[in-house]
Amino acid sequence: MKIVLSSIYPYVFSALFLMLPFDEYARSLPNILLIILLVAFPSVIEKADFSRIKKTPFFIFCAFALYLVLNTLFTGRSETNFAVVNKVLVSLGLVILYLPVRDIKKVNKAIIFSALAAILFSMYSIVLVINQEGIFNIGNPLRSVDTLLIDRQYLGLLSVISILVSYWSMKKTYDANNKYYLANIIINLLFVFLIVSRYAVVALLVLALVKQFYGQKRGLRLGIAIAAIAVLSVIVYSIKDTSAKRFIYAEDYATNALLVKDNNSFDPRKEIWSCAVSIIKDEGLLVSGLGFEGTKNTLKNCYQEQIQDANTKEWFSKKKYNSHNQFLDFLMSSGIIALALLLLWVIYTFFKNRNNYNLTAFLIAIVAFGMIENFFHRQIGAYYFGFFLIILLIEHKKSIASKTSL
Repeated sequence: MKIVLSSIYPYVFSALFLMLPFDEYARSLPNILLIILLVAFPSVIEKADFSRIKKTPFFIFCAFALYLVLNTLFTGRSETNFAVVNKVLVSLGLVILYLPVRDIKKVNKAIIFSALAAILFSMYSIVLVINQEGIFNIGNPLRSVDTLLIDRQYLGLLSVISILVSYWSMKKTYDANNKYYLANIIINLLFVFLIVSRYAVVALLVLALVKQFYGQKRGLRLGIAIAAIAVLSVIVYSIKDTSAKRFIYAEDYATNALLVKDNNSFDPRKEIWSCAVSIIKDEGLLVSGLGFEGTKNTLKNCYQEQIQDANTKEWFSKKKYNSHNQFLDFLMSSGIIALALLLLWVIYTFFKNRNNYNLTAFLIAIVAFGMIENFFHRQIGAYYFGFFLIILLIEHKKSIASKTSL
């Protein structure tokens, strides 16, 4: 029985990430697969598997998760905090559940195929929109909810992960599979520009720039990269005002043009973060935090007080925007200790792996996403964060730690 479970287990684990983009259509499926893994885990795990965990960064993240649990219990916020804290525990649990999977290749392929499936689904929906309406606004799809399989930011994150995994999987020497990985990278690059995923575009540009610090002739490569980005910035700045706004404001521009009615208008995040900073200043030293529900309510009250335009105020109240920054969210909701532990994990992990581009790229990608999105407020975000933890906290055979450049 153990042999059968051991052979099936990696495929069930991979299926978890393969089906993840279809979360909205089969919300319970990831949880069902997770239960299967939990039941099978005691039968397939071996004592030696635990030696694969990179101990210090793993324990730091465990301390962070434990603090969130204790903070929730001692402040009496179990009912309101559990939804978010549970997602942090799910991410950590994925690391443990991955330990019996001895080869990351199956999971990587699941990520690649899930990204391609999401792209195909979205492209099919876009074609339907074109057939119905005769036009599709590339910079700002008016029906993005209908055309994209998942939210634009998460679809962009999935493409970034798929690109990083493909780059990691390519061999330095000739390999027949290299052309497939390269094709996948190109497809995902084209797609993030098509859907105007701001996170993905910026993250990939940053990762391309960081790559110039690795390998030979770093000075020359870095200079060329900076010059290329400078030229690209000038081109973007020169784009017609309306087109630039549509890239900057994306979906909110389509659904509420009042947000960008003049040249001095703001991205919603500007107002959100302004409120978040104001709340932090007013509250002073946040030890235990306001709780996740308390943070949302406090932000909502701030929108009512700070936003002058009636239409914009109504829009913010309707959307009930959270902090759109996972680091600010933990500071406001769980206090300074929670933020300090999370930052300690990020900083320690960075310095431990700074000599390896691939590991650094994965860390930069998830930190950058956390700067503009509260991924622990969504089930899909928790699962993808768990994948990043698997990459960063576990030693792999033929690890990315052994390959710094192509």
